[in-house]
Amino acid sequence: MSTNDPRIPTRGDVRSTIGFVQGADGVAQINSFKPHILSCDTLYVRDTAYVYGNLNANMNLTGVKFDNGSANAPSITFTLDPTTGIYNAGSSVGITASGVQQMAVGPSSVVIISPTVLDSSLSVAGQITTPSMQNLVINPSGSSIDFMGHTLINVGGISQNANRYDVIAPSSVTTIGTQSTTIFSIPTTTGAAYTLVIDLSFVSETDNTSTGAITITIKAKNIGGVVSTANPQIYTSVDTPLIGSTAIVQGNGTNINIVATGIVGQTINWFGAATVTRQVF
Repeated sequence: MSTNDPRIPTRGDVRSTIGFVQGADGVAQINSFKPHILSCDTLYVRDTAYVYGNLNANMNLTGVKFDNGSANAPSITFTLDPTTGIYNAGSSVGITASGVQQMAVGPSSVVIISPTVLDSSLSVAGQITTPSMQNLVINPSGSSIDFMGHTLINVGGISQNANRYDVIAPSSVTTIGTQSTTIFSIPTTTGAAYTLVIDLSFVSETDNTSTGAITITIKAKNIGGVVSTANPQIYTSVDTPLIGSTAIVQGNGTNINIVATGIVGQTINWFGAATVTRQVF
């Protein structure tokens, strides 16, 4: 290739012309005819350029695109471990290690796929999930596992504390006639006092019109592994057909149970939640 090759543009910002020479070992080498190749301000490649070996460069990349890759052959990888890196996993960005996808970062979710150690005392196999209809607990400081067994994510600026939290029923429950059933349970720890504000909402599946609400404020404590409750303050607001339906709070071992009781002639669907404040002895 000579300096008057028509494939080389005439540009003032090109300080030298790149050509090919044969080295002492008989292998073709890329070099410049005049100054060292590092004196080129701009390198123009009109087609595909293949670089084998090590590319040592300090450069700004614009509009660079990578092959999609796969879990066992990621498109962005490492010399000592070519099966670990990043690749395109459809609508998500896949992160793989040793040829196995570990995480998928999508437009609306982050899914941890393979067994992942979250804490020295906790290993979770499979996706990280939360109980039905409950939120992931977020805590700005303190231990990584709270006294209810929740995994705490330490995020600064988000106010949440293991001594103040919400408990939400995992699902709705139904009473038929005067049947009694536990809506949900609140676990406790030994040597702690609790203040509970419990909100219950319920509807009639018999007439599909009548509704009710019960709020219970109550104190509880766990002494020696046994829970007791006392001094409930109950506010009830119900439509006439549901008058007589009730709810109570009672200790059951180390749990606090919220139990609903229906009335004759009504099938009632219940749901509940509680705000819990705790203080240890």
